[in-house]
Formats: sequence, structure tokens, C-alpha cells
Amino acid sequence: MISDKVGLDTRVGWIRGEIEKTIEDIESKLNDFVQEKDLKIIEEVSNEMQTLEKTFKVAGIKGVKILAMEIVNVLEAILENKISDCGVTQAVLLQACSQISDYIEHLEEGYADLPIVILPILNELRATYGNDLLSEELVFLPQDDNIGNAEIGSDEFVDLQGAKRIQVYKHLRMHFQTALLNSYQGKSVQASLKKMQVLSNDLVKIHQAEDVRVLWWLSKALTEALEHQALDYGVAVKLVLGSLERLILKFASDAPLDSHEAAIGLIKKNLLYYIGMAERGSATVDKVKDTFLLDIYLPKGETLEKLRKHYTSPSQQLWRAVAESVNLDIEDIIDGYKHIELNYDEGTLKFILEKSKKTASTLGMLGLSNLADIIEKQILQFNALSRDPQRFPNEQRLEVATEWLRVKDILEEYSETGQDATQYLYDQDSGYQVSTYNARKQVFIIIKDELAAVVENLDGYEKDAQLGAIHASLQKLSDIREVFHFLHQSEVELLLDGAINFLQQIAGASELTEESSDGLKNVAEIIASVEQSVLAQRNHTDHITPLDGGFTGLRALDQNYGLDASIRDALDQAQGQVLELKKLQRQNKLELILAR
Repeated sequence: MISDKVGLDTRVGWIRGEIEKTIEDIESKLNDFVQEKDLKIIEEVSNEMQTLEKTFKVAGIKGVKILAMEIVNVLEAILENKISDCGVTQAVLLQACSQISDYIEHLEEGYADLPIVILPILNELRATYGNDLLSEELVFLPQDDNIGNAEIGSDEFVDLQGAKRIQVYKHLRMHFQTALLNSYQGKSVQASLKKMQVLSNDLVKIHQAEDVRVLWWLSKALTEALEHQALDYGVAVKLVLGSLERLILKFASDAPLDSHEAAIGLIKKNLLYYIGMAERGSATVDKVKDTFLLDIYLPKGETLEKLRKHYTSPSQQLWRAVAESVNLDIEDIIDGYKHIELNYDEGTLKFILEKSKKTASTLGMLGLSNLADIIEKQILQFNALSRDPQRFPNEQRLEVATEWLRVKDILEEYSETGQDATQYLYDQDSGYQVSTYNARKQVFIIIKDELAAVVENLDGYEKDAQLGAIHASLQKLSDIREVFHFLHQSEVELLLDGAINFLQQIAGASELTEESSDGLKNVAEIIASVEQSVLAQRNHTDHITPLDGGFTGLRALDQNYGLDASIRDALDQAQGQVLELKKLQRQNKLELILAR
């Protein structure tokens, strides 16, 4: 039950060689860093990983793009001295690099781009710098408010009031904290985990509310799984246990338990996720798995193979739970649109944007990346229009709101049949099928579409003089430039450098002048020549000659606006190299004719 991305395997295969070389270099540098402790190495690794991230983005590979982004976040945390244990972090980074290779290999074998299968390593990376775990948003269980004392196996309750209650909480927290710290440091790990189970039992007894009693029952199950080595005691699991220790501290305050309801809900999801991944074999773990039906709704085991098997051949029960959870968010979004139709306010706009981002992220992680991309584009449009309500009338708000009904239809179809109906509901020609072009064609089609979007942005800027269009163009051109850098096409990279340099000048100017308008025409010439070169590469024909117009436009930009000296020097050198390539092409053609 996965969405099919035709051509992804061949597209990945074409760039895999360069990816593997970069990953090997990154792994070597990470090993060097452990010995040398030189932060310049981490800067180099971060730059390489950012290039990979942009390449994955343009190639449309969502899973490894997310993974690369999280690796960059960890590297930035190291540079900012926010990592306490660099040794553990280096091990997690190496594991993440290995998973990039494994994930790419799976894609080349024909599997779908399904980011949720790398959720464990994403959690590990986020845990190293103290970010929230993604499992908080990606655990989908049917609503069941009836789980309580019967499942726990005890209704024993010790009623504590006032100062006595606070005293007991502080006592339990102190012992929980000590056991947790000892287990972190590898001191009497088994004994410490057993101690945390006893303390979790005590915390069950001093609460009457069944949802809180269930929380500490889950705490006992997780530490029991760790004691029996049924689950890897990684950084993310340590972060979950640390959140339990902090929750005890919150309970020790005078605030009512209801005020901690949101925190309890998130911690329970994290606990259930890791209990779900644990192997069976201990009493409490098995009881929790059976009570919450975790073998149906959550994966067993932490390997990429096991996770992929779970998410690519699940029962309908899982996907119906997914649809139910995401549809609740979609209904909130639609209600938000209805509200601003009657009463426009920024608080509701913010709510809609946050919910929309969460929904797009969830759908992308579940393999519905086409739909996630559509929602992300809608978010960008809505975000821009919401800054100027006059440009976003009620009719347009309602039109955008109805799009979410289409999203619901796609999600429901996916949960029932496993088929991604996005292209059928969004393409005008519902019979359109992406043909299986070779990898080169697939990648360059994507780049051509991105270049067309840049031209559209620049046309919009000439009409409205809105700097947002320039910034959007700069971002897209920078991403495309990184891809050509990754593919070692320095002549195209130089043309894009020149266009970027000129647009940066415009971005810093106060208004659009007639001269800068002429410069935009030169930028259009550059983009047109790159587009023609891309088309030629897609069709395996001469891609050098189409760049002539681009070099002419770049020379005009330099003469009229004074580009960076480095670009001017590189231009002279590049045109000489292009001339040599043309001579070589002519010679090859002549030899071919003579041979015939």
C-alpha cells in the first residue's frame, strides 16, 4: 500500500555514484573529527551535506532530503557548541550517512520514497540536539478511552495531599533521576532499569486519573524492554526517559494535572512508538502490545527492511487510523477557513498555517509526497496572500478551503485501496501517466520546470516590483546551481552564479529602474540558454552550443552592472573551455562522417 513514483528508481540510479562518493568523503571526515576535534572539518561536512540536501530536493527524493536536513541540523549544533557528547553524536551521524546509502539502494531497487521508514534515525538525530521527536506526530492509533486499571492489572491508589504529595514526588524524582543518570553512563545499567520499573509502579499507585496511570504503566514497559535488551538504548529513547523525569518535576508543582495533558499525550505517543518497535518476550511489554494492538498499528524492529515491510504491506486498520487522525487536522483547517470568512484575524491564519504544515509533513512521511508538495505550495501562496488581506478575498479563501476536501478524498482512497489518486484528481487529463524515461530525462525535466518557475517569478516582479519574487527566484536558482555543481557542470554553474549575483543587487536596491529592467532581460537570456542546454542533455544532443546566448547575456550583465571579479575571471576561462569543447565536437563529427 504505497504510492508509486514512476521513474524514481532510474533517476536515483543516475546520480547514485556521486552520492556514494560524497557520503564516503563525509564519513571519512567525521572519523577525522573525532581524532582532531577541528571544527573546520564539521564546516566542510555541513557544506557537503547541504549540497546533497539540495540535490535530493531538486531530484524529488523526499526521504533522504529530510534525513540530510536533520544531519545538517546536528552539524550546526556541534558548531554552536550545543552537543554534550560528540562521541555518541558522531556514531549517530555515521549511522545516518549509512542509512542514506541504504535508502538510496532501496529506491533504486524500485521501492517507493517512504520517509517514515527512517523515523528511528530521524529521532536519533533530533535527540542529539534536544529537538522534539517526530514520533510525537506519527503514531496513529484508534481512539480508545477505555484503557485503564483493568489492562494495567491494578486499581491500587494511595491518596496524597498537600505537602506530603509534593514530598513524595520529589523523592521519586530524585531516585528516578539517579537511576536514569546511571543507565546513561553505563553504571549498573540492568539494576538502574529495574529501579525505574519499580518507581514507575509507584507513580501508577499515587495517581487516580487512569490516563496518567497508563502513562506510568507504559514507562514501566519501556524500561522493561530495555532491561531485556529487546530494544536499542539509543539517544532518542534516552530523551524519552528524560522527558518522564521532567514530567515528575512538573507533577511536583501545585498546578492541576489537567495543565499537563498535552505533554502527557506527546510522551505517551513516544513511549508507544518505542514499545511497538521492541521485540516481545517480557510480561508488561507483551501486555501493552496486545492492549494497544501495537503489532498492527506500529512497526516491530528497527531495521530498514522490517520497517519498510510494515509500512508497505499493512492492514487497512492502520491506514484507516492514519486517515482518521489526519482528517481531524483537515477538518480543523477547513473550520479555520470558515472562521476567517466571517471574522478575519491573524490568530486563525497562524493556526491554519501551522496545521497545514503539520499535515503536509505527515503526508510526506507516509509516502504521499505528491500531495504533500501540493499542500506546501498552497501554504506558500496562502502565506504570501495572508500578509495582504485585500489580495485574498473571501471567494479565494473558500476556493483554497475546498482544496482540502480534495485532500480528504485522496487520503480516504489511499486508506481503502493503497492507491495514490493525487495525479488523477489534480491533473486536467485524468488519464495522464508519467512515462518511464531514462534517469537523465527525469532529472532534467524537473530542473526545466524549476527554471520556468523562476521566469514566472521575474515576470511578476517586473509587473508588481514585489521583492518577494526576487527572493523566491534567488532561492530556486541557488538550489538549481547546487545541482549543476554536484554534477560537475561548471559552465552552467557559472551562468547561474552571474544571474544570482545580479538578482542579489536588485534585492538590495530600493526600486526597479529602467537599467535594472534591462538587466532582467539579460537574466532571461541566461535562463533561456540554460533551459535549451537542459533540453539538449535530456535528449543526448549538443548541450554546449545553446549556452552561447547565456554567455552573451552574462557578459552584458558584467559590462553594465559590474558583477563580482571572480565571475568575470571565470567567464574568460569558461568561454575558452567552451571553444575547445566545440572544436572537439566538430572533430568527433568529422571522424564519424569519415568512418561512415
